[in-house]
Parts: sequence; structure tokens; C-alpha cells
Amino acid sequence: QSLKVNFSWTILGNSLYAFSQWYIVFILAKFGNPELVGIYSLGLAISAPILMLTGLQLRTVQATDQASIYSFGTYLSLRIITSSFSMILILIILFFLNYNEQKNIVIILISLSRVIDTLSDITFGLIQKYERMDLISQSRIINSLLTILMITISIIYFDSLIIGCLLLLLISIFMFLAIDLRNARKFSSIKLKFDITSHKKLVRLSLPLGIVLMLASLNTNIPRYLIEYFLSSKELGFFTAIVFFITGGQTLITALT
Repeated sequence: QSLKVNFSWTILGNSLYAFSQWYIVFILAKFGNPELVGIYSLGLAISAPILMLTGLQLRTVQATDQASIYSFGTYLSLRIITSSFSMILILIILFFLNYNEQKNIVIILISLSRVIDTLSDITFGLIQKYERMDLISQSRIINSLLTILMITISIIYFDSLIIGCLLLLLISIFMFLAIDLRNARKFSSIKLKFDITSHKKLVRLSLPLGIVLMLASLNTNIPRYLIEYFLSSKELGFFTAIVFFITGGQTLITALT
């Protein structure tokens, strides 16, 4: 498709996705309380750097692999391995942090949701390689609308952040299995290929990218760790609400690039 069409779809999809992420914070602050905002923010802050590192920027590597040196199955299988490893790391960290039950459940649900999102991200890399940004944006639009609907129901009617995070996890699973994998099948076979040699080469190639993204994520999230540790989740909630407009804009700009 033309650059104009792809750019238009990308603007639409990523704008709505950025809005849906802001809406989660808004609905938690409006109908919940600052502590819920803080707990949700903490879940994102703990999972993000680990997932950035283990994600290895495989989507970018795959999208620029015009010679198809590695198959889609190789990228997907490596992402499954690294994402599983990231989930183990998160559980180990939670064991030592000794949070209360609500925080642990929320962080685990958010982390699982993000892990599934990383699998969708690999399908986006394949689709981007063939310059069908409309399919990626349509997926993001559906995801965003479902997120807005489900988080509204969970907070306003059930008054539960745990239910909200559980619904977000179910949305991620649905999007990956029902939409993103189906779109990926239009361009490649969905056959996992666990090739240790290829995986090692991809890790060596991509690890510097993962490290850079992890450091960038830590730069954003270290203030959140400190506020949670020295103050409380309530103060973290206030901080998150204040800075979210900045980080939301950065999310949109990063997505466009």
C-alpha cells in the first residue's frame, strides 16, 4: 500500500491505542482512587523493563529482514522462549519484593497480558514487513475499543482493578489468537521452528537493541520505583496521573517511528 495510506492507518490506530491507555488511568482515578492508579502503574513499571530486554526488538529485526533469512516460525518461537523467561523473572522479583496479595495479583495479570501482547508484536513485524499497516492498525483499534469497554465495566460496575486486569488479559489472548495470528497467516505459515543455531544468531544480533530499550524503560520507571518504595502507591498514583500525558505522547511518537 502507499505511504500515505499506511501513514494514515498508523496515525489512526496508534492514536486510539494511546487514548485507551490514558483512559485506563483516567477511569481508575475518576471512579477508583489514587492508590489503584499507583498499583496499576507499578505493574507496568515492573514488567516493562524486563519485557523490553527479553523482547530484543524482534519486531524491528523481522520487519527489516527483507531477505527472509529467518522464518516467521523462528521469530515467534524465540519470542515465546524469551517472553516465558521474562515471566519467570517477574515472578522471582515479586517473591523478593513481598507485596500484598492485591498488588501481586495485579502485577502478575498485567505482566501476563503484556507477555501475550509481545506475541502479537511478532505478528505485527511480519505484517509490517509486507507494508500492510492497515491490518496492524485495525487490530489496535479493536484492542483499544475492547479495552475502553472492559475497563469501564470492571471499575464502574465491579469496582475491581483485579477484574479489570483479568479482562485486559483476556482481550490480549483474544486479539492474538483470533485476529493477529489470522492476519499473519496471510503472509506466512504459522509453524513454530525451534532452531537453537538460528536463535543464538538472532539473540546476538538483537540483544543490544533490547538492552537499549530496557535502559530507556528504566529511565522512565525508576522514579516510580522510588516513589512506591519511599512513599506509597497513593503517591505513585498522583505521580502517574501527572506524567501520563507526557509518556502517552511519547508512546504515540515511538509507535509512529
